[in-house]
Amino acid sequence: MKRLFSAIETVAALFLLLIALLTAGNVLLRYAFSMQIPDWFDGTQMLQGIAMFWGIALRNLLRHPHRRGHRVGAPGPQGPAPHGPAAPPP
Repeated sequence: MKRLFSAIETVAALFLLLIALLTAGNVLLRYAFSMQIPDWFDGTQMLQGIAMFWGIALRNLLRHPHRRGHRVGAPGPQGPAPHGPAAPPP
């Protein structure tokens, strides 16, 4: 599980690096050649949103490890789920 979290953190860090490279590249192109990277601002906004919400999801996974989804047939508050036809209410 630690390898998965490490991979998620690495991808988010790469998104932030890409944002910095796009911004720096756009500034250099603008001053050196009077041209811009098309849609660089919208692209960096989307990458920042992805990195931010990915980090929020990772923090929630690390903070609440017991909330990793629900399995069908997993024991609930009343015991294991019934198998076969629907059971009558208690």
